[in-house]
Amino acid sequence: MNSPPKPYDLDDLRRQLRTRRSAYARQQPPAFQPVPTAVDALIRNHAIIGAYYAHAGEIDPSPLVVHLRAMGKTIVFPQFDGRHANMRFAEDKHGTEIGPWRAGQPRIGNRLADPTLILAPLVGFDANGNRLGQGGGHYDRYLAAHPHVRMVGLAWSIQQVDFLDARPWDWPMNAILTEKGLVMVEHPPQGPQP
Repeated sequence: MNSPPKPYDLDDLRRQLRTRRSAYARQQPPAFQPVPTAVDALIRNHAIIGAYYAHAGEIDPSPLVVHLRAMGKTIVFPQFDGRHANMRFAEDKHGTEIGPWRAGQPRIGNRLADPTLILAPLVGFDANGNRLGQGGGHYDRYLAAHPHVRMVGLAWSIQQVDFLDARPWDWPMNAILTEKGLVMVEHPPQGPQP
């Protein structure tokens, strides 16, 4: 684990963690092969699950997606109409495209659906369930509009830091899944914390 400098600049911390993540990811075999058994209990009561298309060293959820689809789960992915549009989720049955953030997304026109559990990519995280994302606030805004949704962060273990300051709009994760296993966040708070 690493401690961000106090006080720390979020943009600098993102750059450091992205560099560390990319270097680590190049040396690792694909994660989640086999799929950890703890995942089944975590997703049991969720019919629609949000995932993402990995890029830039993010841990790849593809093995989880294949496993979840085999269990009969509907998998949906973030989709944007443009850079200033809110994030929504859609199936990818009718193809994918590169979205406005230069990441894969379901082609516009795929069926939209709201997940009850989201597997979210991370730039960094701490043991309290605080998430450092890309900085656009897309997941936080989505969760503010859908507060019943549970979020599981997916990351390489080296992306963990000792502490992240939670800002008022940040939504904590309910669990974190790394290549080393699943960590449930004890007594996760609901919604942003004051």
